[in-house]
Amino acid sequence: PNRMDPATSFGTLETTDQVVVIRGVQTLRHGGAPGGTILFERTAPEANDEWSADVTAGGTSWSAAPDLAFDLTSSGGPWSLRILGSYRDTDNYEDGDGREVRSAATSLSATLLAGWRPDERTLHQLSYEHTRTDDALFGGAGMDAPEDRAHILRFTSERTATPDAVGWDVRTFANTVDHLMNNYELRPLTAPMAMEVPTETETWGLRGHLVFGERQPLLVGILFESADADATRFAGPDGDRLSPVQSIMWPDVPRAQTGAFVEASAVLGAHTRLVGGLRVDHFTAESGRADEATMGGNGPTPRMLWSRYTAGVDDSWSDTGVGGLVRFEVDRGPWRYHAGLSRTQRAADATERFLAANSSMAPRRWIGNPSLELAIHHQLDVGAGWRSDTASVMVTAFAADVTDFILRDRARGQGGVLQADGATIYRNVDARRHGAEAEAFVRLSPTVHLAGTAAWVWAENTTDDRPIAQTPPLNGRLTMGWAHGRLDAGGTLRWAAEQDRVDDDPTTGSGLDAGPTDAWTVLDLTSGVDVGRGFGLTLGVANVFDRTYATHLNRAS
Repeated sequence: PNRMDPATSFGTLETTDQVVVIRGVQTLRHGGAPGGTILFERTAPEANDEWSADVTAGGTSWSAAPDLAFDLTSSGGPWSLRILGSYRDTDNYEDGDGREVRSAATSLSATLLAGWRPDERTLHQLSYEHTRTDDALFGGAGMDAPEDRAHILRFTSERTATPDAVGWDVRTFANTVDHLMNNYELRPLTAPMAMEVPTETETWGLRGHLVFGERQPLLVGILFESADADATRFAGPDGDRLSPVQSIMWPDVPRAQTGAFVEASAVLGAHTRLVGGLRVDHFTAESGRADEATMGGNGPTPRMLWSRYTAGVDDSWSDTGVGGLVRFEVDRGPWRYHAGLSRTQRAADATERFLAANSSMAPRRWIGNPSLELAIHHQLDVGAGWRSDTASVMVTAFAADVTDFILRDRARGQGGVLQADGATIYRNVDARRHGAEAEAFVRLSPTVHLAGTAAWVWAENTTDDRPIAQTPPLNGRLTMGWAHGRLDAGGTLRWAAEQDRVDDDPTTGSGLDAGPTDAWTVLDLTSGVDVGRGFGLTLGVANVFDRTYATHLNRAS
């Protein structure tokens, strides 16, 4: 409920073959996220006539804290098997001023992936993954996570389309996560009361589409996803006496999304490709514990808390959204241009709609809004890229107008908010966002290359004429690398400009920003050697000059 564990924290990079980042809205097949889509992908071994096996293993150590991974691959005929595992023991780190920052954790993951290729165009894969994290410390937070357990089951089926045969891509999944947080087990109890929040989530779903045609494909697809979240906060004088239910954070919240889309591509002449699509999604959400009292029957129910702050107190909600995409792509020699218009929508999650975190002090309350509308994004994406044998450059930009943007705010008696006591609440506002990104690469010689990126975003709450909190400033990195024979070395400058467009005052805004963030530049160095016989060694130092800095996207501490 406290947004401390994003979905990407469950993606083990050591056992992931590639991470694909799709900028903006380029297709509707993944649901149409306006900012972009991140895909964690694993590949099946190539088919072999005879059984063969291969092992890859590696490790990293920071201050004697190990980070290990292995990948065992075996295949023969149409069958394949991968066994992947990772173990990480992370220490707290020190900032540039020598202050220790709570960040330690121990994590373990294991994956079994079986594949079957009945023919050269078809692949079926079934996988089971278990991840666990123990004793995770959170800097700047009121609680730590003694344990976290995830079980992830996936099945995928893919078939490549040809001019004469239909292709498909079907992905199903079922996940469970048990997550425990408290303020006494991994730190001295300094708060007035001991608190603990066991959380359970279950998600399952199916995404699939058929592909008709090869050069100008027509995609027809469906999506169904179900997510159930339940979290209760217990309180007591110490960790052994935590019987009263202090708050029902997620009051048994099942949410579902059912969608269908059609997307077509057309080649217009020798250089231009047109992509167009339409998507319809139906969203539902409800609360199964809306009327359950807290504090032994003497405390408010979630519905009572919602009714204090918003007019919407229904324990169920549903709506249907329509999205679309029109995108042009043009190739002219070494240049590629693109421009796209899209409409996408996002439904409030369990925290935004139904959270019910109570407190005797109003500014510490955190209350969801059951009547939140769909956030509708109308967005323009444009870009140009150039590539040669030794260099490349790409520039992209976007502009978005958002109706009913879901804003985390403070209660001050705004339109639709019934209290002015400073509690954390959610409401719909109108917003505008735009930004740009650039990246470049050049090979200066056969052994030396230079690469750089830069990105900038501007976001405004136009209903209240104030910046939207947690918007990053202009930032980027510049890397120079050298490689010759078995040796390589490189340096990276990471940098960010000052961010002074902030929403840091809880009396007039959300207060989610800690304040303006200073500009900073940090140098990282690495070097490596290929020892031979399949072994390699890399050494590196992060923040060589011990700079003290903070990214603007951060907790208030």
